[in-house]
Amino acid sequence: MFNRRVFSTIFAAIVVSMLVFGATGNAPIIFVSAQEQTGGTTVRDSTAILLAGEAIPGGSFIHLYDSTPDAIATGHVAAKIPCNENSNATLTILTGSAPNVQPTELELIPELSTPGELCLYHADLASVQGGNLTTDIAIQNPGEDEIELPATSTVVIGVNKILPGAASEEHGQESGQAGNMTQ
Repeated sequence: MFNRRVFSTIFAAIVVSMLVFGATGNAPIIFVSAQEQTGGTTVRDSTAILLAGEAIPGGSFIHLYDSTPDAIATGHVAAKIPCNENSNATLTILTGSAPNVQPTELELIPELSTPGELCLYHADLASVQGGNLTTDIAIQNPGEDEIELPATSTVVIGVNKILPGAASEEHGQESGQAGNMTQ
């Protein structure tokens, strides 16, 4: 059973990377390993998404990651994105379980940031079995004007542990409802 899950995880990562490459022409970098543990599965899934030259219309988003039917028990997201002179991000990272995603509080890494240009931010990801689940990650332009992402704009997503199948019940309850992420 474990070998089938490992194979399924690796196969899904390969398929997703092929779809992303076909859709954007940018090949994500994916590393996957898995180890069964009590109360979840430890994995190391790391994806680097190159966003240079992409444009996000005002009020819209780019969906970056979906772990459904598994929830992200622990992980990390880092984003090198445009910022203002005060090092405040002009874009928002959304996390949660679609369509219920919320802005994530990002922590600035000043040593790797250039205020008024690009700043590096990071945040930890977590889910609680039976509580708030994280399956989806997106980057949103909360403003009204389109933002074109400059060279070296990236988002790196690392997943360390998943809760297998934790999100399938939540998404199953929503399957009869029409809904989209905030656009």
